Amino acid sequence: KACLRLYGVRVEAHWSCVLLLAYILWRASVAGFWGAATGVSMVLIVLVHELGHALVCRWVGGRVDKVVLWPFGGLAHATPPNRAGGVFWTVFGGPLANILLAAPLYAAAYVTHRFAWAGGPAANQWARDAFVINFLILAFNLLPVYPLDGARLVQAILWKFCGRWQASEVSGLVGLACAGAGAVAGAIAMNPWLTGIGLVGAAFSVREGRRARTMAASLRHTRNTHRCPGCGAAPAIGSFWQCSCGHAFDAVAHAAQCPACGRRHETTMCLDCGSQHPLSQWSSATAAR
Repeated sequence: KACLRLYGVRVEAHWSCVLLLAYILWRASVAGFWGAATGVSMVLIVLVHELGHALVCRWVGGRVDKVVLWPFGGLAHATPPNRAGGVFWTVFGGPLANILLAAPLYAAAYVTHRFAWAGGPAANQWARDAFVINFLILAFNLLPVYPLDGARLVQAILWKFCGRWQASEVSGLVGLACAGAGAVAGAIAMNPWLTGIGLVGAAFSVREGRRARTMAASLRHTRNTHRCPGCGAAPAIGSFWQCSCGHAFDAVAHAAQCPACGRRHETTMCLDCGSQHPLSQWSSATAAR
C-alpha cells in the first residue's frame, strides 16, 4: 500500500487503486492534460471528504487511525467520542469539507469561463466537471442509507431523544425504506446500477438494524445501584465502555478505571442519552431517588 501523511493523518491507497490510475492514464491519452485532471480531481475530492471526517473526529476528541482510498471512494478509520455530539460532528465533517470545497471549485469554473487566458474551454470543462463531481459526492453521501453519512447523521440526531441503539434501529429502518425504494425504482426503470446500489444499501441497513436490536437486548441487563444523573437510566452490566487504549470494560464494576492500562476516567458516559458524568454522581443520583 502506498501511503503518506497529511495534517498528521496517515493516508493509504489500496492496491486496487491501480485501476483508477489506469483510468487516469486512459483519460490523458484520449482527452489530454485536462481530461486526466478530471480523474485526479475526483481522487482529491474524495480525499478531502475523508480528511474532513478524520480532522473533525480528532478535533472533538476522537481517535484517527488512517484514511484508505479505494477506486470508487474512501474510508476514514476514525473512532469518535462515544456520544451523540461527537458522532454527529465526525460524520458531518465529510460533507462539510465538500460544502467548503464548492466555493473554490465554483470560482475556478467562473474564472476559466470568463477569462480565455485561464486555460480555455478545456480548463473550463475540467472546472465544471470537478464542481459537479464534488456536488454528487456530497449529495450521495447525505442519502439516509447505510453505510452512507446521511444514515449516521440521522442516528446521531435521534440519539439525543431516544438513546443510541434505538436511534440506530430507527435509522436502519429509514435506510431500508429509502434503499428499497431506490431498488424498486431501478427495477422499474431497468437501471441495474440504481437497483444494485439500492440492494446494497438495503443489506447494510438491515445489518445495522439487527446489530442495534442485539445491543439493545444486551443493555436490558442493568445495574440498579446507579442511575444516570442526566436521564435516570441504569447502566448496563457488561463491557460496553471503551478506554482510549482500546480495551473495553465495565465502567461501574471497575470504578471507571481501565483494568488494562490503569487509566481512571473522570467521567462515565450514559449509553442511553450519551451524557458524561463523574461516576460519583451516578451513585448520588441513586441516593436521590
